[in-house]
Amino acid sequence: MRNLKAGVFIFVLVSVVFSAAGTGESEEKIHYKYKFKEGSRYYLKRVIEQKITRVVDSNEQITEQATGIGYELDVTEVDFEDNMWVSCKYDWTKVSLKSGEKTVFFDSSEKGTATVGTAGFKLIVGESFYVNITPEGEVKRVNGLDAVRSYVKNKIPPGSNREAVLKGLGQVLDVEITKKSFEDFMMIFPEKAVGVGDFWDRNVTFEAKSGKIIQKKKWTLKSRKDGISLIEFEGSTRPEALKRSRVPKNMKPRYEVSTVSRGQIEVEESTGRIIRSEVTEDTIAGYKDINGKLPKGYPEPAKMHAVTLNEMTERPKAVPSDGGEFKN
Repeated sequence: MRNLKAGVFIFVLVSVVFSAAGTGESEEKIHYKYKFKEGSRYYLKRVIEQKITRVVDSNEQITEQATGIGYELDVTEVDFEDNMWVSCKYDWTKVSLKSGEKTVFFDSSEKGTATVGTAGFKLIVGESFYVNITPEGEVKRVNGLDAVRSYVKNKIPPGSNREAVLKGLGQVLDVEITKKSFEDFMMIFPEKAVGVGDFWDRNVTFEAKSGKIIQKKKWTLKSRKDGISLIEFEGSTRPEALKRSRVPKNMKPRYEVSTVSRGQIEVEESTGRIIRSEVTEDTIAGYKDINGKLPKGYPEPAKMHAVTLNEMTERPKAVPSDGGEFKN
């Protein structure tokens, strides 16, 4: 009986040892940072597809639109704190729209003539701007977008509707929107080391015309394998709830926009490079009264389903010429 107990004890001990050895990778914690080296070259492809549904005069109207941009990224400088200056060169653009009888399509990689609404997307191909990014993914500065805008404006032939062409570019050349776009993509890492199963979140409150907006984001490290991390994302953006005691009499219905997000992100652990991220957003926008209901006589809320895809791949390094200088 004594020998049997000793055998059971040894078996349990061996099982524990092997179990611990098998989970060593998941137990280890990692502190994510962007560690791009000076001279590193990447290609970033970003595609946003949206489906918007509205009800007008009891009829459902559907608009499908998509925007795609490809950037050649070159890390031109890294300082002693690992802050990076990155050159972002427009390499490819795509725009599509389908709404009722109206159809718009432009792809810079295909032969074809751009319309007034898409001409700007053709002109920016080959132009560059710069972003200054911290190891945490915060964008400190964006330089050069004004120069790109001036270039596009000067390239439009006299007599053409320059403002319409620039309007067609929409938010692409807006400094603050570009900054936020890059941060939404890159500023996802926690402030401390995490292990598989750990989560981290970030809540932000900001002002809008309709009142305060509350944005919540949460990331969870799901797995680590062969130097690649899989992170799950979920988030929401909602207006601050109205309080009856603070609502003035005869207050008009408020226009509200609420979004729920979810997605997955693959990260290269050695550099922090986001290999691929795909985020789905479902948005409802419409008027609500103090009770959170649709006011009589107001249109039905609009609904939008959007998918944002980012893919970042490595590009070959520049080849030196005979003179010892590098050619792109």
